[in-house]
Amino acid sequence: MVFRKFETQPDQSKCNIFILDSETTGLTSNAEIIELLCACLNGEAFYRKPNPTISITPESTKINNLTSHDLTGHQYWEKVEEEFFNFN
Repeated sequence: MVFRKFETQPDQSKCNIFILDSETTGLTSNAEIIELLCACLNGEAFYRKPNPTISITPESTKINNLTSHDLTGHQYWEKVEEEFFNFN
């Protein structure tokens, strides 16, 4: 990973530079997102933990410390996805 100093400060009024982090139910092609964070340089952030429709693998739980029980009652991905694409 390369870090560099900006010559000028980016325009922070828009979210054109952001940090994205996610966790999933596993590493298979049908894995689902169970944690999503998008943080913008302008200070806005989007953070959700969607309730998966498939089981979280034990390997995934060891990495992200999330279980299906932890996400019970949370919104499903369809709603989270809609909110995410309308974010900022």
